[in-house]
Amino acid sequence: MDAFARRKADTLAELAIDGGDFSRAGHVDERARPVVALVNRHPDFFTTSSCAGRVSVFADPTTATRAAGMKGGEWVYVNHDPADAADVLAAVRSKLGASDAAGASAPDPECTLVLRFEPFILSVEAKTTRAGAALVAAARDAGYRESGVTACDRRKIIAVRCSIRMEVPIVSRGVRLVSEDALVRLVEIANEKHALNAARMERFVVTFAKAFGADLVRAASAGGGDAGA
Repeated sequence: MDAFARRKADTLAELAIDGGDFSRAGHVDERARPVVALVNRHPDFFTTSSCAGRVSVFADPTTATRAAGMKGGEWVYVNHDPADAADVLAAVRSKLGASDAAGASAPDPECTLVLRFEPFILSVEAKTTRAGAALVAAARDAGYRESGVTACDRRKIIAVRCSIRMEVPIVSRGVRLVSEDALVRLVEIANEKHALNAARMERFVVTFAKAFGADLVRAASAGGGDAGA
C-alpha cells in the first residue's frame, strides 16, 4: 500500500466513526455527507475537511475573553440548516445581556458581533496532479470558481470553494448597528444564500459524475450517504 492509499484508508476509518474531518466541527455535516461519500468512492481522491455551509453569529475576541483564556472568537449562534430568525435574535440578546433567559451573558462593552453566511467548502487530497486538475475543472463547471489545487512533492490538495457569502457587523463594541427588524431581514438574506449554496452543491454532484462516472453517484446513493463507506 502506497502513502496515498494509507492516508486514505486512515481517513475513511475515522470518517466511519464520525471523525476524521479536519474542519472546526471535527465531523462531516449532515448536508455534506452525500458529496463527501461520492468523492471518497473515487480511487484517486479522499476528503480531508468539509463544511456544508452555515449561518452564524460570530463574536470577536475581547479583552475579557482573552483574560478568560479564549484564544479566538466564538460562535454565539451557528446552524448548518437555514437559520431561525427568532433564535438569532435570542442569541444576540443573550450575548448583550438583554435576555432574562438562564445563561444570558453579562454585558461586555467590547462585544462585537458579525452575522455570517459561509458557503460549502471541501478539501480533497488527490493521488495525482492530473486527477486534482480534473476535479478543479469539475468544481469550476459547477460554479465553484475559487477552486484550486496546491501541489507539493508529497501531497496534492484541492480546495472546492465559491463566493456565495455574506458578512455583516450587527454589534460594534456593545452598540447595536441594526434594529431587530433589520436583523430579521438580514437572516432572510442569509437563508436565500443558503438555498443558492444547496443548489450549487447539487450541481457539483452532477459535474463530478460527468467527469468521473455516473456509477459513482449510484454507488453513493446505494451507500445511504455514509461519508466513510
